[in-house]
Amino acid sequence: MGNCCSNYAGMWRALQQGNYSIKEINYGGADATVLRRNIGVTVVSLLDQHNIRYVFDMDLVEKVPFTLGNTALRPAVLGGHCPGMLSNGVEHVRRKEFAMAVIQRSLTNSLFSTMVEQLHAHTSMWATVGHNIYDFEDRVNRFCADAVSTVILGTTLPYESVRAWQNGLHSHRPRVPTLGRYLAKSHALRALPVLLRNIRNAPAYEEIIHLGKTCGLTEEEATHEILYTIVGHALPQVQNPLLACLAAYAAMPDLDRRQMWEEMNKVLHNVGTFTEAVLSSMTCVESFILEVLRLRPPMEMFFGRARKDFIVKTRDREIFQVHEGEVVCGSAFWAGRDPTSFRVPIMFRRNRFACPGSEALRGSLIFGRGPLTFLPTTENHQCPGLELAMGVLKPSMAWLLMFCKWKLTEEPKWSGKKRSRCGKPDNPMGMVTFKYYPTDVANYYPLPGVTPSNEKGKPGKDNSPNVSSFVSSIL
Repeated sequence: MGNCCSNYAGMWRALQQGNYSIKEINYGGADATVLRRNIGVTVVSLLDQHNIRYVFDMDLVEKVPFTLGNTALRPAVLGGHCPGMLSNGVEHVRRKEFAMAVIQRSLTNSLFSTMVEQLHAHTSMWATVGHNIYDFEDRVNRFCADAVSTVILGTTLPYESVRAWQNGLHSHRPRVPTLGRYLAKSHALRALPVLLRNIRNAPAYEEIIHLGKTCGLTEEEATHEILYTIVGHALPQVQNPLLACLAAYAAMPDLDRRQMWEEMNKVLHNVGTFTEAVLSSMTCVESFILEVLRLRPPMEMFFGRARKDFIVKTRDREIFQVHEGEVVCGSAFWAGRDPTSFRVPIMFRRNRFACPGSEALRGSLIFGRGPLTFLPTTENHQCPGLELAMGVLKPSMAWLLMFCKWKLTEEPKWSGKKRSRCGKPDNPMGMVTFKYYPTDVANYYPLPGVTPSNEKGKPGKDNSPNVSSFVSSIL
């Protein structure tokens, strides 16, 4: 009874305090970097760059099927199939190999042209509304869903079903029955056959199923795995960072915004075309995105279960005993704020990953299931879609900054206490105004039915970057 009460108290604390629920702030000295906390379940918190590596060691820590620490995936909503990212052993190898093959296939296809097509279509619709777009987050989520599903499947998935399935996929631990959660699960169960049917009718389905069979999966296993790969994993890893990037840009001082826009404009004007190679030359865009992912990772905590007893040795040479069966929690949120790896870690520095010598910093950047320099293989749990995510985020940010003008409804603020926001500002984002200039795009990339403005180097009719009145430091 006492343990049950502790779990409910821990769950409540986790909901109220978010990332601070796994940490103890020591105002008189250094904070502990490994400790036990209850966040609905008792976990061993690993809170710096050194300690978080233990949660990625497959010899010491294993995944718990259908479970992500103090949340769980509903087996019924997954059709009874446990995704590869929550599997171990042979099952993990089969499913991870399949996911990597599917994503690699999408990268070799027309990723950039598909992104341009989707960006043009969606920003045109947003500009049609123009003012007071209070459902902007949902519109961005729809864009990401259309873009990722088109890249992988060759067609879009019905967004209402995507949203319903996502909303009903997770449940809290310990379980707290409420009408809202019951309805979310019911809507997700109704969306499941709709999504599976659309996947089976997709142009790329036969090719994807062939990849599945070469990896040892049945057609049913491959179909459910691709559903989770796209809707359950890839979309949140793109939707949330894109919104976080837009908010972070709006929160930068005016001078930083203008300098970044001018750097991008210079590259685009010198080359004269908007291509994938041009994006690679815009190092300021990639650095900006990586800095957002450092401070605002879409997945802030990584969980696993200790396979056996082991000892965590901290940088201070302290020893902490972890027992077999204990839940281990690695915090990407706090690892990204480790002062031993990042200079002035609470400060947002857009060029942090573009400065000379910054390549070494990428080994300390954790927002997938491992450092950015970890290549995804069947021998680790690194996210297989990191390259795909960057392939969506970079053209999206360049497009929204170079060819659109917009202003948020309120100043973005982050407390670090709302895990449900997954790196986005505490309050939902809306737009006061949104403008899109397709004739400026046509100067650098041919758009069907759009005549170029023939004013290269002057994106935006008023020749100015997105500089809103919102200026704040990101802490």
